[in-house]
Amino acid sequence: MSAGRADGDAVTYEVVVAAPPDEVFLPPGWRDVQAAREPAERRLEAARRAGLAVLVERLRYQWTPAKGLPPRGDRLRLRPLAEATAFPAGQGARRIRADTDVANAPMAAAFGRAGYDQFAIRIDLVAAG
Repeated sequence: MSAGRADGDAVTYEVVVAAPPDEVFLPPGWRDVQAAREPAERRLEAARRAGLAVLVERLRYQWTPAKGLPPRGDRLRLRPLAEATAFPAGQGARRIRADTDVANAPMAAAFGRAGYDQFAIRIDLVAAG
């Protein structure tokens, strides 16, 4: 995590990791809505023809102060996701975003319990083969 930096009157923390060659951002439930599914399938097919393959599909979540802080643990029981939200929120964060793999149902449920809303799907593409 990089050091916090001022952004107006808010503090932004940024995690820097190597990004995959390409990412496709889609709305939640994109496979169930024809108007979203067809263009997404065309883009994924074009990526496949260009030599890219799906690495992983991730659920994207976002917390904003309007959701309120999740309940924090007491001294006997720590709630890591609540603590991870409370710290940047206490520093003035206006939104906190996090992703988890589609298959990680326990983590997706934890985001929901902590007041995070799913706002997108991210599909990471890498060179095939």
